[in-house]
Amino acid sequence: MRNLTPDQMPSSVPVRPHLFPPGLIPMLRERVDDSVPCLAGISDALLSELLTAVFFASLETHEGAYYPVRIAFAGTQTADVILPEGDAQDATPMLLYRWSTVKFEHRRAFAVPELVKLGVVTRSERMYAKVEAGEAGLYLAGLAREGSNDAADPYIKVLAQSPGCLTILRGENRLLEYTHGYIDAAGEDVILARGAVRRALESCAKNAGFGEDVILDYLNTVRSVVREMATHGRGGILVVSPDAQPRLPAGASYETRDDGTMGQLLQFLDGGRGSPAKTNIGSRGVRGAAQLRRFLRGAFVNEAERIVTQLGGFTAMDGATVLDCALGLRGFGVVLPVAREIEVLEALDLDGESVSPYELSTRGTRHRAAATYADTYAGSVVFIASHDGPVSCALRNEGSERVKIWQVGKGFT
Repeated sequence: MRNLTPDQMPSSVPVRPHLFPPGLIPMLRERVDDSVPCLAGISDALLSELLTAVFFASLETHEGAYYPVRIAFAGTQTADVILPEGDAQDATPMLLYRWSTVKFEHRRAFAVPELVKLGVVTRSERMYAKVEAGEAGLYLAGLAREGSNDAADPYIKVLAQSPGCLTILRGENRLLEYTHGYIDAAGEDVILARGAVRRALESCAKNAGFGEDVILDYLNTVRSVVREMATHGRGGILVVSPDAQPRLPAGASYETRDDGTMGQLLQFLDGGRGSPAKTNIGSRGVRGAAQLRRFLRGAFVNEAERIVTQLGGFTAMDGATVLDCALGLRGFGVVLPVAREIEVLEALDLDGESVSPYELSTRGTRHRAAATYADTYAGSVVFIASHDGPVSCALRNEGSERVKIWQVGKGFT
């Protein structure tokens, strides 16, 4: 068969132009404006340099190993510590912070080799190379650790988790996904973005008795466990059940009793957000109580992170890891039944209103088992990670006849 020139290609074939990282700037400007502190006074040229350097750094290895590139862009903000809004520097324990920086004694050049080397020490989910902007341009100021940062983030985060792919975030808000020259139209984070999967998880949280104030913590916990599952490289299945006592197949490999730890942590976070101004204590007591609550919250968040790592480790075993509606561990290595015939649809939007056929025959046993469980137990949210990292989510809502599968947004590998 002869090769066709571009002019000879059928007109029905869509042609998408490749974008180089500077081409992302207009879209980024549309989604965030100069009111974001780190972008105040920052030119398009500097942003182009920022994204281009991270992109090229993502193509490199360090001493034969690949490490993701993670940067926090602070703009002209040079403070070593960003505190919770409304707190004075001298009144807040240093364990309470939104961002904390290990400052370099001397500025380092913002250059691809530096970003590649720092990838070794920014592997942690909360650690970033901090980039600031001065009169001479961009430079590396230190290492920034993200703390309790549930308000509007003053920084922009740029992650290159795999070669040629960029994820741009503000806080947990995913601004852009860029993959091998294209904007990834399927890059929505179905866990956090408002749609069918998020609503199903919110329903699970409410079944556990959690209030509205803890929903975001709940969603972020699920998201973190899914990320752990995606990054260990073995693939896996994670079930979040709407029930307090999920039904497991007879003879489940490792059935466990929930020790309640994660539920207790989430309950604490839920109870810690009421306004202290409604209490009868004085203003100094109110401020002290709020600071103590945030201090304890930081400690509880650290404990939650340890539990997330453990849960992610369970998913590395063959079989499914099953959590109840309070995210308590109910079983791991669980061998799920596999239906011979099951019709599955691929959701093309967040609500699953636009769909197309999904060929399970092109997938392995793991996907078929996950779809079977989702079909059998309506309302269960079932995440599936492949060996090479891509993550899917299977769900059948009550009243729906078919299982739908979403491609979970990038940024989990």
